[in-house]
Amino acid sequence: MKKRDIAGLTILMALFVILAKAKEPSALFPVKQNGQWGYIDRKGKMAIEPIFNGAEDFSEGLAPVKIRGKYGYVALGGKIVIDAVFDEAGAFSEGLAAVKKDGDNGYIDPTGRMAINAGQWDKIFPFSDGLAAVGSQGLCNYLDRDGVLKFKDPFSVCGGFSEGLGRVKKIGDQNCGYLDRSGAFTIRPMFEQCGSFSRGLAPVRISGKWGYIDPTYGKTGKMAMMVEFDEAGEFSEGLARVRVGQKWGFIDLDYGKTNRKAIEPGFDYAYPFSDGRSRIKSGDKFGFINRFGTIVIKPQFESVLDFKDELARVEFQGKIGYINDQGKYVWEPSE
Repeated sequence: MKKRDIAGLTILMALFVILAKAKEPSALFPVKQNGQWGYIDRKGKMAIEPIFNGAEDFSEGLAPVKIRGKYGYVALGGKIVIDAVFDEAGAFSEGLAAVKKDGDNGYIDPTGRMAINAGQWDKIFPFSDGLAAVGSQGLCNYLDRDGVLKFKDPFSVCGGFSEGLGRVKKIGDQNCGYLDRSGAFTIRPMFEQCGSFSRGLAPVRISGKWGYIDPTYGKTGKMAMMVEFDEAGEFSEGLARVRVGQKWGFIDLDYGKTNRKAIEPGFDYAYPFSDGRSRIKSGDKFGFINRFGTIVIKPQFESVLDFKDELARVEFQGKIGYINDQGKYVWEPSE
């Protein structure tokens, strides 16, 4: 075959791959119909027929599905790309997914190959910042992507790494602190509770109240935002939920300078922002607010999940449906 023909064939094959990918939906959502699970697209059209006993959200192009009591993974195009051989299966994160097979834990890659055997650990968690927390018999540590223990000494509590720092409790210490990837405590254990770093800030509890620190706290001892909240969460989309008394509101990244809340506390409960919306609770019903604190979808649902890829999963009268950002059903509640 001539070089010109080979080059032409290569271009055609590349175009075929691109077109095949273009036909795949960019986002799908699990739905239940007549007792079986499938997936719809953003418009509410069935994209993968309901043939599964269970179905989870997509992550990194793959989703765990249950087939005859075992879990495998389906791709956006509807093809089972990893056979259903697992007793448990988690979402892919940083190219690896936590699974359990024949009683042993481990991490698989997108081909289904067991990349890390973690059978000696009772609990394993998703990778974050290149490390995964693992635990057994009340002790925990971290694995790197090669399955090697990151730190010599175990801990009693291990939170996920974020922005280069992991929140941990040392054995026998009731307080938590932050260590870097070398194992050095950049912020020594001194807090009653610790949240993850996000946008350079982390919520911490001191003497029953919450405030925020930045990564320099270990050197300066200076709070980035004063300890004044009854509860506080990590920043998401530039806002963090806080509780004052019995009500929840939000602060922005400038709160330490302005001392003005972005959304005044007025909700019975509030969740982190996602896709420009926060799910809030009023009485026993859930709805959504926008970044200005305005209720854009009135509380009417028994439960809701975050907006993701323009849709939110809701429960109404015990059935599961999906709404768009206008609060309109794209998939009527079904079971």
